[in-house]
Amino acid sequence: MTNKTKIMFIISSLSSGGAEMMLCKIIENLDKKKYEIFVLSLTSENELSYVLNKNKIKFKILDFRSSFMILRILFILIKEIKNFSPDIVHTWMYHSDLLGGIAAKFVGTKKIIWNVRACEMDLDKVKFSTIIVRRICSFFSNRIPNLILFNSKSAIKSHLKLGYKNPKIKFIPNGFDTKKFVPSEKIRKNFKLQHGINKNTFLIGMVSRDDPLKNNEGALKVITFLKAENYNIKLVVIGKHMDGNNIKFKNRIIKYNLNNDVILQGFKKNIERIIPAFDCLIIPSHAEAFPNVLGEAMSCEIPCVVTDVGDCKSIVSNIGMVVKKNDMSNMAKEIKKYFDSTKIMKNKIKKRARKIIVKKYNIEKIVKMFEIHYKI
Repeated sequence: MTNKTKIMFIISSLSSGGAEMMLCKIIENLDKKKYEIFVLSLTSENELSYVLNKNKIKFKILDFRSSFMILRILFILIKEIKNFSPDIVHTWMYHSDLLGGIAAKFVGTKKIIWNVRACEMDLDKVKFSTIIVRRICSFFSNRIPNLILFNSKSAIKSHLKLGYKNPKIKFIPNGFDTKKFVPSEKIRKNFKLQHGINKNTFLIGMVSRDDPLKNNEGALKVITFLKAENYNIKLVVIGKHMDGNNIKFKNRIIKYNLNNDVILQGFKKNIERIIPAFDCLIIPSHAEAFPNVLGEAMSCEIPCVVTDVGDCKSIVSNIGMVVKKNDMSNMAKEIKKYFDSTKIMKNKIKKRARKIIVKKYNIEKIVKMFEIHYKI
C-alpha cells in the first residue's frame, strides 16, 4: 500500500463565505484513501468547522486578529507545517496565500499552491489591508507558489493586470453537488406555509453577507421597482449577519418601506433546503469571481438574474438574464420578463439552468481537476 499524499490547507477563516464553503466541498469529496488532510484557519471564525468534524478531518483554528500579530502567526504556521510535514501546502485567499506561502517556503515544502478566489474590486468598498496584501502577493506570485489556481477566468485577467506572474496559472471553477441541490416543489410549498406566504406570491431569493461589495441595498431597489408595478413578490435574504439583528440593513428596509416584503433568514447550514423555495435568485453584486450560490440555485432549476461581474455572464450562458453593474432598474425588468413569460418558457429556462451545472460544474468533475494538481 502506497503512502498517502499529505495536504495542508491554510485558509483565512472557516466562516460561511463562498471560498470557505468550496474548500469544505473539495475536502468532503477528496479520496481519503489517497490523501491525509489537515486544515489551518488563520482566524477564529468557524461556522463551517462542523463540516470538518463530520468528515473526521483534523483542523486547528488560530486567532489572527491584527497585523501586529503577523510574526507570531508566521512562527505558529512554520511550527504547524513542520509538525504535519505535508507534501503539499494549499493556501486559500490572499492573507493565507501570503503568510502560509512564506511559512511553507521557509520550511521547504515540496509543493506550494495558491488559490485566488477574488476578481476585480471596487477599491472604496474593500479593506485597505486587503489591497496591500494583494499587492504583496502579486510581487511574490512568481517566487513562492509552484502553482496558482483561480476559480474564475475574469479573475485571471484582472490579476495578470495587477502584476501576478507565474508560468503555472490554472483555472478550476467551483463545483456543485447536483444530487444535493435539486428542484423541490415540496420545499417551496412548505417554506410558504411556514412563513404564512400566499401560494401565488413570487419569491425572489438573495444569498449574501453584510458587505458593501454584495450591494444588498440594490436588492431592495429591485423589490421597490417591482412593488411599484403591483407585482406580488417577497424577497428572502439568507447569509451571515443578514438577520433581524442587522440594524443597519433593517433601517434600509424601513427606508424603502419594505417591512412586510423582506424575510431575513440569517446564516443557514442546509441551504439546499431553502434555495428550491425561490422562484428566482438575484445577484446584484458590485464584484464577484464565481459565486457559489449561482451554481447551487441553477442546480435547483432556479432562474438567476445577475450583474455582469466576474464570470457570472459566462456561467448563466444562454439563459442570458444579465444586467450591467448597478443597473437595478434593468434587473427588475429582467425579473418582470421572466415573471410574465409562459409556463412553457419558464420550464425551459429552469431545465436549461440545471443542465448547465450538471454538465460543466458537477463536484465530482471539479475534484478530479484538483487531484491532477495534487500529484507530487
